[in-house]
Amino acid sequence: MFIMLNEFGVSFEKAKEVNQQLKPFQKDGFIELQKIIDTVQKISGYDINIAFIDFDFDENAKKAGAMLSTKVDDAKGTKEAFIAVNTLNDAKAQRFSVVHELGHLITEVPSYQYETPNDGRFTVSSQINSDITYISDEECKNNKFLMAEQIANIFALLVLIPEEFTIKKLRENSEYLSSKYGVTIDALYSRMMLTASCFNEVNAVE
Repeated sequence: MFIMLNEFGVSFEKAKEVNQQLKPFQKDGFIELQKIIDTVQKISGYDINIAFIDFDFDENAKKAGAMLSTKVDDAKGTKEAFIAVNTLNDAKAQRFSVVHELGHLITEVPSYQYETPNDGRFTVSSQINSDITYISDEECKNNKFLMAEQIANIFALLVLIPEEFTIKKLRENSEYLSSKYGVTIDALYSRMMLTASCFNEVNAVE
């Protein structure tokens, strides 16, 4: 079950800001990953570096989509972020994982699990999923880590799939849309659910 929680609003706010700057670079809807990275870097102020790595070094690590570490030096005025992406996953999953991690940076809702005085903060993202029903609303309410993960998942969906579409269009064109945006079909259905949830929220207010 998916319910639009107030906390998810930051995903929409930041995705809108990013999408406005990405509009000139859209090629039939598809956005090059580097353009998204550059845009988030500009807005967030982080110096972002990304590496694609085989996570075969640990059984638990194999299940993770990516790892994120950040280091902020207020005295120097620097903000650094490093994202390692698991190459054991397919290309569409890797693409989603990168934008998920960028979502943590730009929404400033991190899900750090470890922190060291000299090396900054670090997290392993094991909850990256383009299916927004994967993490329930109750889990989000009761767990700050899962809330942060869902916020990043929603940001990734909104940036990678800026288009809104009906269930009819999705059913008739799912393979085309999946290829067009470089995302899974699960991601397309989740994107449609986000649109429907927003529509229901507006109607409930009115």
